[in-house]
Order: sequence, then C-alpha cells, then structure tokens
Amino acid sequence: MIKRILIAHIPQCTNLIRRNSPTPADSFGITEQNAPRFTAFAVSEEKLLKQFTEENRSMYAYFVGKTPIELYSLSR
Repeated sequence: MIKRILIAHIPQCTNLIRRNSPTPADSFGITEQNAPRFTAFAVSEEKLLKQFTEENRSMYAYFVGKTPIELYSLSR
C-alpha cells in the first residue's frame, strides 16, 4: 500500500535508500569518490528530516506490512 510517511519512518527510509542504491552504482561504476552526491552516498537521516520538516516535501512510501520498500520524495 502507498501512504504518506511519518517522521518515525525517516530512519527506515534512510536505510532503504542506502540498501537499494548500490546495485545501480555498482553497475555503472559509481563510487563515493567519483560521485559523492549520488543518492546512496549523500542521503542521511538529517537530510531526509530537513526535507520532510523544513522543505515540506511530500514523501510517500510503498509499504509491505509496516515496512517501506520504496520511497517517493516530491518537491515543488
């Protein structure tokens, strides 16, 4: 089910991004040294929390049970 995330989901979503991003990074030879702003290397709980609270980004996740398995962050 897709639903809006809560602040409590930020740690899970951070882990989700870090866990899912290495596959494309590996496929294309992307490393933290040659692309430090690539999502897998640049995301942090603090950054997501700032986007959620200060930038008022709409964030949604696809959940299986209580676990988010895909994140969508929308900015204006």
